Amino acid sequence: MQVFKTIFLGTILCGLSFASTSLCPGSAAQAVAVNSFPATNTPPFGCNAGAASFSNFLVTTGSLNNGVTAPGPGDVTVFATGSDTIDTIFFEAPGPGPTWVVPPDSGILDSTITFTARLTGKSLFFTGLSDLLFIGPNNQGGGSVTITERYCLGAMSLSSCPAGQSGTLTTVQNGFDIHTASVNFDQPFNRITVQADITVDNLGSRPFGLSQVPIELFVDPPAAGAPEPAAYLLIGSALAAIGVVRRRKRS
Repeated sequence: MQVFKTIFLGTILCGLSFASTSLCPGSAAQAVAVNSFPATNTPPFGCNAGAASFSNFLVTTGSLNNGVTAPGPGDVTVFATGSDTIDTIFFEAPGPGPTWVVPPDSGILDSTITFTARLTGKSLFFTGLSDLLFIGPNNQGGGSVTITERYCLGAMSLSSCPAGQSGTLTTVQNGFDIHTASVNFDQPFNRITVQADITVDNLGSRPFGLSQVPIELFVDPPAAGAPEPAAYLLIGSALAAIGVVRRRKRS
């Protein structure tokens, strides 16, 4: 009997462990460096915000840096906010290390951020993606910022993206003219991989750069009252364990 009690309690604890997640930092003041999270899409995952879990973070330096040092994974910070219908992940490079600010007459800085977002409920699916940027206090010169986002639905890698499940969004800030981009998805996928290529071009006489990259993910919420999969697992495991104990008593 004691053995089955142990199995029962262990099953419950495993279910609780499966259901529990770590929350993403919720503000710029709480943001942590990207390299604080695992570089692979295997447990422990990065963090959760709202309905989404963010992981598989990667920060790289592009090939267009004319002597300008681009921020690396220890310089770029991340935080996220979320609800049942929209999740937003924010990337910043606040310093004191390399930032997305280009000194006067320094040409082009190129930086790339990649991440994977997955929904924690199988009854949920992504319905859209929005590409934004905040220029912030460093908008002093006559430069421009371009963010080109490549995305793949249903996969953890852009290189292995199935045909028809990928796309591109482009946001441009040129002077005071800002163009944002968004896309709506008509297929039910609960995973998306996004790669944002950030290019800052400054040939002016004053510093120019980018302070923040927010990326919005729109989520289709489950029907009212529908339990999450983790709840199903927990309930099912508990009932199965109780059944084993009862059969043991009868025998």
